[in-house]
This record gives sequence, C-alpha cells and structure tokens, in this order.
Amino acid sequence: GGGRGGRGGVTAELSPTPRSLYILCDEYQNGIGGQKAARLFTKEERGSCKFKYCRRKIVWDLISLHVNAGITAHRSCDMIYAHYGEQLPVTKIINSLRHDISRSGIPISRSGIPIPLRVGL
Repeated sequence: GGGRGGRGGVTAELSPTPRSLYILCDEYQNGIGGQKAARLFTKEERGSCKFKYCRRKIVWDLISLHVNAGITAHRSCDMIYAHYGEQLPVTKIINSLRHDISRSGIPISRSGIPIPLRVGL
C-alpha cells in the first residue's frame, strides 16, 4: 500500500507490474491509473513502497540522464531495449542494469557495448 498524496487525494502508489519501460517511464513522469507521479512522491510516500521505488529508480535515473542530454524519454527506452532485448521483462532489465552498474559503474549491454549515458558516447 501507499500513502495519500496531497493533490486532491491522489494515491501515491506504484503499479504492481509495469509491463514495459514505456509504462515505467510514464509512471515516474505522470502517474498511471490515477496514481500520483512517482517523481512527486514525498520521502514518506517513497518509504511506503521502498522496495519497488528503489528497484525502479535505476531505470528512471538512466532515462533522466538521457533526457538531460537531449534524448527523449521514449528514445531512451528504445535504447535500453536495444541493448538488453525487447523481449525481456522489465524485472530482468532492471536486474541486468543493477548488475552492470555495480560491476563497472555504467550499464553495459550483453554484447559489451556501453549504453550511452550522454550524447556522443
């Protein structure tokens, strides 16, 4: 469960199983299913869904890096899928990202190619 958001009683909860990176991104930016956008969660709201929030944050952070470098969020999701595989479930992509970042500091595709964190890499 999650807490109540301050904006008209919008619930601050994360979806149980986002089926794609695009949905995951939308959950962060806008909220899905009438829920509050994850980017607007308070510390207490993040704490009420800490496990899900922390696991998804790695994807949200990578997409944010791309957006800050001038790449659209949708294109960022495309790039992540291109490196990890479009057929992989979101959970496996998150696991791969976590593993690659803990090992080398940057996400690496299965083919050994770094996923660009900035334009020009």
